[in-house]
Amino acid sequence: MSLFTADLVMNTAKAAFRVARPFTVYKEIECLKESTATGYSFPSGHATHAGILFTSVAKYKKNRIVTVCCMIAVLLVGISRLYLACHWPLDILVGWALGICFALFVSDIFLKLFDRKEKTLRFFLPAGIVCISAYLIFAVAVDFFGANRKIFSDLSKNLAVLGSFLISVYFEEKYFNFEIPEHWTKRLINFSGALLGAVFFLVVLKRILPKNTIFTAVQYALLIAWGFGLWPAIICKTAKNKKTAT
Repeated sequence: MSLFTADLVMNTAKAAFRVARPFTVYKEIECLKESTATGYSFPSGHATHAGILFTSVAKYKKNRIVTVCCMIAVLLVGISRLYLACHWPLDILVGWALGICFALFVSDIFLKLFDRKEKTLRFFLPAGIVCISAYLIFAVAVDFFGANRKIFSDLSKNLAVLGSFLISVYFEEKYFNFEIPEHWTKRLINFSGALLGAVFFLVVLKRILPKNTIFTAVQYALLIAWGFGLWPAIICKTAKNKKTAT
């Protein structure tokens, strides 16, 4: 939840500030990985993701060696984006700050909300529908009405993913209530199924769907729906049928 909302804040900031990337301002600068430099520059998405991911790992592991390794990883991700000429230094600093703040503080707020699951879940479905509706508006504006792709493309994808997550969690918690199994073999089977689904949505489906804003977002939204809704529901349903049969 923290990752998806941090993404939303980050992409909203990109749309609001519209900072050009270094290699588009200075033509003599060569971007070494332009395929990863879509949209505007500020703040850095990679730095934001590294900040929230590795800070979260360090926070919950509470191990000195793990913490040091996570700090190094965060630094390396930011430095690599500067080396590739994808970002300005301020983009990296703000991305780090955003990701770390979400990992240290905002995630605790979400955990407290999930402690009151019944009251919190009632907002997931309408919030998810709002996100999906906003995604459709932005994506259609880009693909059919010539809206600024740099502003709305990543933002619409983020809204589709967040909406898919909220709706998937709502139905999974309300009707299936999936729990991680204790035995490692069952965990391995569950993980393998989730991984196969991820490969399908990220590799196979990518080759099938048209390459535009609408369907790119659909691809990632389906991936999230599979991981947080459909696959847990299949596992729960299968386990329930086995119990009924015995």
